[in-house]
Amino acid sequence: MSVGNEAQPTCSKSTAISDSNLTTAQTHDEKLVVDTPKSRRQNLKNLIERVLDSSPPNSEHQPGPSGCHTCFLENQKILEAYYNYFLSNDPNAWYEEIPEYKSAIQGRFQQIQNPTLDDLEDLNSISQSMLRKYLDKALNDTNSDNNGLRNSSMTANGDLTIGSLTNQCGRNISIERQHSYSSLNVKQLVLGLQEARTRVERALLYTQFYCTPSENDTHQQKNFKSKYARSFESCGSHEEVLEALRKEAQTLYQDKVTALRRELNELQLAQSAHLKNKARKAEKVQRLLERTLPFRHANCSFKRCGKRLDLSEENPECAVCEWLVSKGRSRTRFYYCSAKHATEDFDDHDRLQHQCSAGDRCLFFPKIGPPGNLFGAGVCLPCLESKEGLFYYCSTECYYQNFVGTCRKAKDTANCLGLACATASSFQPSTRK
Repeated sequence: MSVGNEAQPTCSKSTAISDSNLTTAQTHDEKLVVDTPKSRRQNLKNLIERVLDSSPPNSEHQPGPSGCHTCFLENQKILEAYYNYFLSNDPNAWYEEIPEYKSAIQGRFQQIQNPTLDDLEDLNSISQSMLRKYLDKALNDTNSDNNGLRNSSMTANGDLTIGSLTNQCGRNISIERQHSYSSLNVKQLVLGLQEARTRVERALLYTQFYCTPSENDTHQQKNFKSKYARSFESCGSHEEVLEALRKEAQTLYQDKVTALRRELNELQLAQSAHLKNKARKAEKVQRLLERTLPFRHANCSFKRCGKRLDLSEENPECAVCEWLVSKGRSRTRFYYCSAKHATEDFDDHDRLQHQCSAGDRCLFFPKIGPPGNLFGAGVCLPCLESKEGLFYYCSTECYYQNFVGTCRKAKDTANCLGLACATASSFQPSTRK
């Protein structure tokens, strides 16, 4: 299964920039790619040559069964070399996850005392049989249309050779590659490299595998693929091009990770600033609430009660005083523990807290306003806007008689905005929390 002198791909087909997992293959498909029987055979040959060269120079061939210690050690070293050839420790070998292969090979090695050609033929037969089954399964996974491929590669006596299998697969993959430019996967690449005989053919395979354009590619990915497509097409050393591709892909991946981390840090800083701003706004709202409600607790305004009230709860209070407080801070709010106490305190509270600003000039003096009517009471808006003070009048008639008609008749009649009417009824429960 030699694939030429070029380096073999060690990753699944994906965009080189967006996926830089150019690491050791782990799947059956990729294990077939990285398996290098030619290299293993060369290593076996070198080991046997070293074993033979290490024999004493004056030793001669001993016909028949050999019982000398030197020959025994030499045979054991040769047997160990063949064991490493058929059962290497490479985690990416095609048989790594096939326990049947390991059991069969290990069982046959246990039967060998002095290695002979018959023993080696048996080991090779076991290995070839298992490899044929593995390739058969791998090709079935590649394309279900290749079901007839196995039958067409059988010889007249039913023997299936690896050479006929790979050559037949190579021809079929070449046809498939012509029909589906972007469907080249790892197994197809390997089988295509088996068939390729020139650098141009191999360059086309590498270009299709690594540099196939996609409509979803970013501008950076398009430039990356175009660059290495030209490198492959220049027919230079594919091993050097692949090494450069891997290094640049890893560099681009690290740059992308760094950029994402920097963006994450910026988002975290922005989130922190947002949370701080939100906390400042919450503190501002709390201060405004405390300014509106300076005390958390108050006593019932009914003199004969004095019960401690929690102002965070709903309590009855004077609606007129609440309205006046909303117009200016010079007033005080009056709370009650119950509507009964508010009603009982109505007359005294009304006489003391709702006095008309006209004093003894009030049209209804010494009463606090029109009999049975508090709905016409209000404050002077011009005085409120000019910040001269909060002036409460018992009625519209009293306001125009004393403020507009007497105090500021000549100066302010044209600009007077009138009386700001308060909804001054009897004591009502407050809706303010």
